[in-house]
Amino acid sequence: FRSNGGGADILGLELELAANLRPGLEVGLLANWNDAQLSEDNPIPESGLDGDRIPYTPEFSFTLRAEQTRPLFDQKLNGFLGADLNYVGDRNTELRPTNPLNLELDSYSLLHVRAGVEADTWSAMLSVNNLLDDDTVIDVFRILPGLTPDGFIPLQPRTVVLSVNKFF
Repeated sequence: FRSNGGGADILGLELELAANLRPGLEVGLLANWNDAQLSEDNPIPESGLDGDRIPYTPEFSFTLRAEQTRPLFDQKLNGFLGADLNYVGDRNTELRPTNPLNLELDSYSLLHVRAGVEADTWSAMLSVNNLLDDDTVIDVFRILPGLTPDGFIPLQPRTVVLSVNKFF
């Protein structure tokens, strides 16, 4: 941040639930609510007032996950399929919503999937991160505001990963 502020309050609540719905099926939810804002005016009022949201802090985010594991073939291998859905709410880039440099960064959702096999001494997994190839902007940078173009940083594009592990 470009300046020191007078004070901030961050109140939050986090909830985590996990359950085994049946043998081999595990599901979970992690949800987060934040109320992050200035608790008093900054020394320079144009840079932040009491009640302004803290930049880059979503009010709400969550992750849903599920994974199914089951024995394969002669019971010496386990196969698994899994997915994660992540959601991040909208965020501001500046304290003052009226600041001409402020951008409201859109909320976004990411879907990741994976499949693989596991044995006692090795595992292999194929995963696809950002399956739907969401390119939402998650950050912005400015070198000289008003003089140079803004730089926009999108989510990492769809990525396919093959990993093989050997356990010793």
